[in-house]
Amino acid sequence: RLSTGHGICNISAFAFGLYGTWLVSAVNSDFESGYRMGCLAINLMNRLEAKEFIPRVYTSVYAWINIWKEPFQAGLGKCLEGYDAGALSGDTECAVYCLFQYASCALYNCGEDLSTLERSVRLYIRRGIQYRQILPTKFLVTLHDLILRLIDSKESSYSIFFDSQEEALYQEGLESDISICRYILLKRKFHAFFNGDMDAAAQFLEMSSGYPTGPNGRSSHLTSGVVLDGLIAFHFARKEQENEIRWRNIGEDVIDLTRQWAKSSNWNFSNKLYLLEAEYFFLEDDETRALAKYEQSIKAASDHHFIHEEGLAFERAARFHLHYGRNEEALVCLSQTKKCYKSWGAHGLVNYIERTVAELDKVQRTR
Repeated sequence: RLSTGHGICNISAFAFGLYGTWLVSAVNSDFESGYRMGCLAINLMNRLEAKEFIPRVYTSVYAWINIWKEPFQAGLGKCLEGYDAGALSGDTECAVYCLFQYASCALYNCGEDLSTLERSVRLYIRRGIQYRQILPTKFLVTLHDLILRLIDSKESSYSIFFDSQEEALYQEGLESDISICRYILLKRKFHAFFNGDMDAAAQFLEMSSGYPTGPNGRSSHLTSGVVLDGLIAFHFARKEQENEIRWRNIGEDVIDLTRQWAKSSNWNFSNKLYLLEAEYFFLEDDETRALAKYEQSIKAASDHHFIHEEGLAFERAARFHLHYGRNEEALVCLSQTKKCYKSWGAHGLVNYIERTVAELDKVQRTR
C-alpha cells in the first residue's frame, strides 16, 4: 500500500514477493494472482537493480510462489543464485535459507541424485555454521540426516555437526520454534512411509497435525507431506474397518486439494493426483480404474523426471497386485521400484525392497 501510494523503492520488490506468498498460502490458494505478484517482484527488483534483495526476493518467488505454476526443477538454480547474492551482500540469513530451500526441494520434490546431494548439503551445513545461522542450519542437518538414512549410511548428521540427537533438537523446538518440529516430523513420516512402516508413518501424521502452517507461505516440501498423508490415510481405510470413515475423509480431502494443485501445475502434481486416485479406487475395490491410475502415475512421474515418485508408484502398484494374489505382477513392479530407487541413490530403500522380494519369493516357494 505504501509503495503504490507513495512510490516504489528497493524494498518494494520484496514486499510484492511477500504479498505473493500470502496469496498462494493455504488461506487463499490464489495461484494466478500470487504468480503475477512474483513476476512483478522479479521485474521490479531487476529494474531498480536492487541486488541486495536478491536472496529475499528469490526465496519468496522461487521457493514459495513459482512452485504452483512452474516445474519444481525450474527454481533450483535460482535458489543457488540467491545464496551467492546473499553471501556477496552480507545477507547471510537468507543466503543459508536459499541453500535450505534448494536442498529440500531437490530431495522431497525433485528426487535429485542422493549421493551428490549428500555431499552438497554437508557443505551447506558447514557454511551455515560458519555464518552462525543456527535455525536454517538445523533444517539442513535434519534434511541431511534423512539423506544419510536413505543412502544407508550409519552416520548421524546430528552427531556430526551438533554433537546431539534428533529428539533433543525436537524438544528444543517445542520451546523455541515449532517449525523445526514440523520439519522433523515430515522427515520421520517420509522415512517411515518409504520403508513400509505404516504404523509409525500414521503416528507422525497425527503428531504433525498439531503444527498447522496457518496463513504462512507453503514451501515445496509441505506438498510432499500432504500427499503422504493421503496415501497413509487410504492404507488405513483399507486396514481399519472401525476407523474407515475417518481415514477415508482424510484421503478424500487430500485428493481434493491435490486436484486443485494439479490444475495450477500439471507438471508438479499430476503424478501425485493419479497415485492418490489409484489408492482411492483400490479402497473402492475397483481394480480396473485403480490399475489405470497406477499406470498414469508411473508414466507422469517418469515423464516429469521424479524418479523417487516413479519408484513409489511402482511400489504401491505392487501392494495392489499382492492384495489380489497376483504375485508375478507384484514382483515385476517391485523390480521396477528397485531400479528407480537405485537410480535415485537410495540404497537403504533398495535393501528394503530386496527384503520384500525375498519374503515374497519364500511365500511363492512354500505353495
